[in-house]
Order: sequence, then C-alpha cells, then structure tokens
Amino acid sequence: MHTCAWKNPDWLWRCTGLVLVFTMLVSACSLDVGGDSGSSSPPASTPRANAQPTPVPTGIQPGVEPCPDAVKDQAYWHAVMDVGTGQAVEHVLCGHLMGTPTLQAVVTVRHAGASRTLDVHIYTNITKVNPTSIFTRRGLSHGDARISGNSTILTAEAERQSRINAHRSEADLTQDLFREFKWSTQQGTFVQVAFPGIYPDLTRYQAEADQARVNQGQDLWKRIALVVARSCVIAYLKWGPTTAATPLIGGNDYDLGGLVQVTSGDPGTGTVNVTLRRLEGNAKDGIWIVQDLEADGMSITSPTPLSQLTSPVTMSGRGHAVAGRMGTAVVLDHQLIAVGETTVTSGTRSGPATFSVSVTYTTSVREGAEEGLVIFYASNVHGGPPAMVVTVKVLLSAHVEEAPQGNRAETLAWLAWSDPPHMDEVFCGWAAGTFDGAAALDRAAACHA
Repeated sequence: MHTCAWKNPDWLWRCTGLVLVFTMLVSACSLDVGGDSGSSSPPASTPRANAQPTPVPTGIQPGVEPCPDAVKDQAYWHAVMDVGTGQAVEHVLCGHLMGTPTLQAVVTVRHAGASRTLDVHIYTNITKVNPTSIFTRRGLSHGDARISGNSTILTAEAERQSRINAHRSEADLTQDLFREFKWSTQQGTFVQVAFPGIYPDLTRYQAEADQARVNQGQDLWKRIALVVARSCVIAYLKWGPTTAATPLIGGNDYDLGGLVQVTSGDPGTGTVNVTLRRLEGNAKDGIWIVQDLEADGMSITSPTPLSQLTSPVTMSGRGHAVAGRMGTAVVLDHQLIAVGETTVTSGTRSGPATFSVSVTYTTSVREGAEEGLVIFYASNVHGGPPAMVVTVKVLLSAHVEEAPQGNRAETLAWLAWSDPPHMDEVFCGWAAGTFDGAAALDRAAACHA
C-alpha cells in the first residue's frame, strides 16, 4: 500500500492534492447553493456560473411571460371583472405563478382619487370563458404590483401611519411598504413570505428596482461583494472609516455566493462575518445581497430565519457577558427603525453565556405583515459602537391595537348610543389612530344640549 512520504514525490503530490480538494469542499459548505427562493436554509456552496441549474418542469420559466393574445388586453379584463366608474384596468401580466405549466394572470385596477389606490387580482384558467380568481389585494394606496424574477407577486404601497407619511397629504404619500406573496400548494393560495436579504435592500421589490438601476449603469458598487459587505456593517453597527473587508470564500466575478470578514480599528470592536449571494442567481450581472451578519461566539437561536412573529417576541441565543452585561436585543421594522428593544444581561458575570428575553414591538402597520429584522448587538466595553452583531430576517405581524379602555371606551359607547349618524366617522377615525375622544365628546355634547 502506498503512503505519503518525502521519499515518494509522486504520491506526495497526489495526497497533497486530495487534501486541498477536501479542504475546499468543506470550506464551501458555508455558502448558498443557488438563488434566493425565500427558504430559511443556510447557504451551502459557491457554484460558478457554469453550474447546472435546478431542473424545472418543461415549459415553465420564472418571471413574466407573454399573455395569450385572447386575454392580454385591458379591455378583455374590464368586461370580465365588471370594473366600475372611476376605475380602470391598468396592467395585465402573466406568469407561471403556481409552479405549473398553466399560466396565471395578474390584473391591476386603478381607482381615481388622490390616493390612487390599486386593487390586485390574480386569475388562473385565464383562457376559459370564466377565469378563476385565486387571490385579491385591495386598497393599496399609491400602489403597484408586479411579477418577480422568482415568479412571486410583489406589491408596493404607501403606509399611511409610517414615519415618512404620517404628516403628508394623500396626494403626497410615498411608497414605503413592500410585500411578497408566493403560491402555497398546501394552503391553496398566495401567502406572504420574507425576502432573504437585509442589505442593500430589505425586500425583493426594492432589490429588483436596484438591479434595474445597476443594469443602467447606476450604483455599480452593488456588484462588488467587498464593498457591499463593508457598507452593510457600517450601516448596521455605525463603525468608523477604519472598517475593512477581507474575502474568505467566493464573492468574485461569476460567483453566486460569498463570505466576507469585516473588522474595524474602533476600540472594543470585534469581527463580523457577512454572508452574501447574488440576486436571483444572476452570477454575471446580479447585485450582491447580504443575507445575514454573524460573529464568533454569538447566535440567535430563536426566532428562526424568515419566520413570522407577533409581539412580544422571545429572543434566545448565545453571547459573551462582561460584568453581567451582554448587549441589546432590537426589533427593526420595514424602514429599519427600532420599534422594540431590551437590554440583554446574564447571571454569568463574565464569559460565554446564554440569554432569553422578551421584546415588545409596536409597528405602524395595521394589517398583514411587514419585513423586518431581529438583531443582537454585543456590548462594547469601551463604550463605543457595538462590538459585534448577529441578525435574523423575519416577518413582523401588524400591530393590533387593544380594545379601547377607560374614557376612550366610554366615549365610543356613549356616541354609539346617542349619535348613530356619526358612528362611521368615529370608528374610522379610531381605526386610523386619528380619533380625538375629547373633541368628539365636546362636539356630541353641543349637538345634544
């Protein structure tokens, strides 16, 4: 039997080669195998551009497909849907949205008015006399809808109560709430899913818009993995200009995945590992999307990636205690605004420790869910920016206001009994968060004096 020995140069080179191949295979297991499908599975490799794609059923292509001639015009759907006065069919898009060779149609209807609300309808059996409606989203203020490169449905709307829109008129609202819906065979409908990315975009709608700008020659830095990784860490940790990025695995031209190590000269900071992958498996021109940030000795074990949360959320994991303090647990909303946070401490005075804390969050979104993040920041013993960080991408269920109590409840009850004509105004104002109980009482008292 042959052995690796200095006296046998031929076998030395063969064994050394085997060791190198084995090492490369093991190292590659920390990166993603393919495109960003919305799965919470960890990345597994960095396949090159010539890697074989995952087989798909014959006749199915992702993204937008040409509609059959008989159903491609707005006028056809105007009749099918019985569109009313002040409404107009705006777009008709087709694609294999259910993962079958049969095409589905996305039909959008625009309403007149300052809010320019949009209704989104999805149909299957589109060439039959009576197409089958399988999904509807109504009332998207300043809305938009499209089919993604992953054959999911992307919507955009202006969230009325958000920080950027709260004090604007209806006509001046800005789109800031983006959602993604994917067909679920198990549930028989489209369900909201989270985009597995946190930077430079939190949602697929924004990422695809970014990709379009890059394709036109803008923001070309988003094609450079090292620049994206460094910028991401600076954005989330507020590290200074000494921040530097070093490639560990992949992240080059024609790679689909990458792992980058980011460090800083700021006192008390550590090392952050940044996992990236190309948007929708586009190895040639795709922008780099940061999937998560990690650090040695830190983890979030709960909640799990891409899960949907309700408030309060229990965050559990591991970290390092210094004088009993570990760091801060934070919940960020769809605008990356902190909507909940708590200090993380440990019974262990110093050294490795586990934690489990409850974080209550309050969002401006009143219906459905929004994409967000849970973050565990490690304390900096020098009092500077966070030492390290670990992130988990999630969906945040909408904030649901509790039943009114005290004077507010009494006001509503009294008005309901004594002033029925004004109840629509009262309850709509209450639901929108603009109801003024004291003013309503004064107005009602004057009416009944």
